[in-house]
Amino acid sequence: MSFTELLNTHGVPYAEQGDSHYVDGWLNVSCPFCNDSEKFHLGFDYGTGKCNCFKCGPQYLDNTISKLLDVSKSQSNIFIKQYNILSNRRATNHARTKNKGVYKVELPTNLINLNFAQMSYLKNRGLAVKHIQSVFKAGGTSVFTKLGKSLFLPYRIFIPIYWNEVLVSFQTRAYAKIDPKLKYITCPTDNEVKHHKHILYGRPFKLGFVFKNVLLVEGVMDVWIFTRIIKPPNAVFCTFGITYTEEQSRLMKDIFRRANIFILFDTEKRAQRQAKKLNSELCFSGLNSFVANISEHIETKADDPGDLSQKEAKKLIKSIGF
Repeated sequence: MSFTELLNTHGVPYAEQGDSHYVDGWLNVSCPFCNDSEKFHLGFDYGTGKCNCFKCGPQYLDNTISKLLDVSKSQSNIFIKQYNILSNRRATNHARTKNKGVYKVELPTNLINLNFAQMSYLKNRGLAVKHIQSVFKAGGTSVFTKLGKSLFLPYRIFIPIYWNEVLVSFQTRAYAKIDPKLKYITCPTDNEVKHHKHILYGRPFKLGFVFKNVLLVEGVMDVWIFTRIIKPPNAVFCTFGITYTEEQSRLMKDIFRRANIFILFDTEKRAQRQAKKLNSELCFSGLNSFVANISEHIETKADDPGDLSQKEAKKLIKSIGF
């Protein structure tokens, strides 16, 4: 008996191996809390037994099953025991910690330098292509790019992810309208040297560097916008989405303990709630942390920091006292 058997019994679709939404070590379903319409944003982590939606954040397992199957919470707890959903949690988590001895990331085939279409997409977003290539080693994927036998990655920006100056993972971003399924596809978990949600993304640096001011943003392209403006000993990092893990929180408290931290997420309510939650946690740990909201500091039509022009980004950084 398993979680997938429970879902099959009740006719609930989920991402299967080979599907573009499939993530190794997770069971992904459409989120019943934010109604993501079969985009499979909510995942059940086999290692920890926890549920997390990449849009609306963590959810309790019994609440999730209750919502998915339209049953009471007490009935969902019966299902959890009946289908042994949490029985292999510790063993799975131990196996994932070992990560099968991955010491080097296997890269997708047929990676290319950024081509004209990819550079045009980045320029249209107000990004400096040469800066992105030199600092972040960004490239592109071709129509033939894939990882393994089933993960096809055509028409994407290729984003290598470094930690302590070592390549530990990668992410790809769709730029063409012909690939509408997922904006971002990240390296499968079993191919990562270090899980991307256990680190922070920014300009490659050596651990032990002391930062003065730090800007925390949501995604990779937000980092790219601000890195041209923010120079060491200041820095900009992202958490790969508005949700953050315990590992990322611990890193912030360790690496940024002497820095002033400015959290800059989208202006939407969900993102601002997450920003305030993170800010409270950092402040409670004794760090100097602040929430910055775009609309409170500058006049702009942009709701997303990644959509700001360089001029607007500079004005914003100056306004928040960075």
